[in-house]
Amino acid sequence: MARPRAYHDTDILTRAMLVFWQHGYRGANIRHLEEATGLKVSSLYNRFGSKEALFHETLDHYLNKVVRWRVKRYLYDSPDPIVGIRAFLQSCYAYIDIDAGRPPMACLMTNSALESKPGDDAIASRVNQSLALVEKGFYDAICRSDSPYIVKKSPALLAKQLALGLQGLLLSSKINTDQHELKLACDALMAPFEGDKQ
Repeated sequence: MARPRAYHDTDILTRAMLVFWQHGYRGANIRHLEEATGLKVSSLYNRFGSKEALFHETLDHYLNKVVRWRVKRYLYDSPDPIVGIRAFLQSCYAYIDIDAGRPPMACLMTNSALESKPGDDAIASRVNQSLALVEKGFYDAICRSDSPYIVKKSPALLAKQLALGLQGLLLSSKINTDQHELKLACDALMAPFEGDKQ
């Protein structure tokens, strides 16, 4: 009779995901993964084949459990689409508090894209799926909006502008943890939707 698994694969993937998110693919060593998952390297390799294969599965897990959830919560479930877009952007940095032990982590997909090498199609494919999902969420939110500031503007171009701006905001949050500066960046991204609030 097979021995029951200590954790379901989804639990293992969540724990491994947090390791890769914090340390990156190269910085996450086997000891980190063993400590986080409670499994020895042999058990991890038996289940997933290799560190690289485990990483790819954690990216899929992140896409489904984090990105899809965030897009649904902020861009589809918000009664006011523009408020939802702002909340989505703010959530990228509002959690940061160095003194409280909440360092900037940005986005696992963005971090992975920056760390990957040219020609790494497995990572590129997953990152592109994530970007497309977020951009579609922005597009649908914009199309539902009745903001007077976006009349006669292309929803597709605005969504792409937001998607690109989001990447800049995520990168900025990694190197500049000043909440005021990050809010100013968020305000700049939201100006086409909310008008000049100054």
